[in-house]
Amino acid sequence: MKHRKLWIVLGIILLILIVAAVAVRVFLLRPIEVDKLEGVQLRVVEGFVTRESLRCIVENQTGEAVELAPSHSWIIEQKGLFGWRQVLPKPIVWFGTRTAEVWVVRPGEGVQWDWDWSRQYGRLSPGTYRLRVEFENSKWLAAEFVIP
Repeated sequence: MKHRKLWIVLGIILLILIVAAVAVRVFLLRPIEVDKLEGVQLRVVEGFVTRESLRCIVENQTGEAVELAPSHSWIIEQKGLFGWRQVLPKPIVWFGTRTAEVWVVRPGEGVQWDWDWSRQYGRLSPGTYRLRVEFENSKWLAAEFVIP
């Protein structure tokens, strides 16, 4: 009888932990919606990805010029078993400023840039990653890339 009560208590504790983990995943770790700038796309240029940097292009597929002002939020995420998780930056780092730039992208054209993240993230290990860039009004663009 003693062992039965112990197993019931352990079962209840396990059930509570599972419910708490699901609640955290659903309510606190909601994925950020990306690609919310209609007609504007962020992509990584193949052949220009290393463990410390990459080359990206923001392309305008709308019928008019688009002005984009990237904010300070340039984030790398790694794809894991339960979705995307943010790669943690180094503790002490100078991130630089990117907020002063305004990119004017004409219809059917793109703006290209190289990003060296070695000071912020160091060398990334092999895996599938995503670069997320926040533009004004909390609109995010994202592009996936693989480090072999």
